[in-house]
Amino acid sequence: MGLRVKGYMLQPATEAEQAAAKAIAAAAPLLEPLHAGQVVTVTGHPKITPTDRYVVLGQKADDTVKIVKLGGEGGRYWPSIPRTLLTVVPV
Repeated sequence: MGLRVKGYMLQPATEAEQAAAKAIAAAAPLLEPLHAGQVVTVTGHPKITPTDRYVVLGQKADDTVKIVKLGGEGGRYWPSIPRTLLTVVPV
């Protein structure tokens, strides 16, 4: 609904294309959204030590997260860290 396109431009996906799409969807892990105040660690970022703890300030629609170091870091924060690099620390 709401798609304005000529009918001849549309065609159903082939069986192979459907199977490939299902395999990609099954392989990608679903990550829960993060909420403000959750404590996380960051792994795989070259400038962040993986043992440091960070507090989530918010998550954007593009699955990047704004975090700040637990205990502060002179008012500095990380404005755009990919959600896939974050692990929630149970408190």
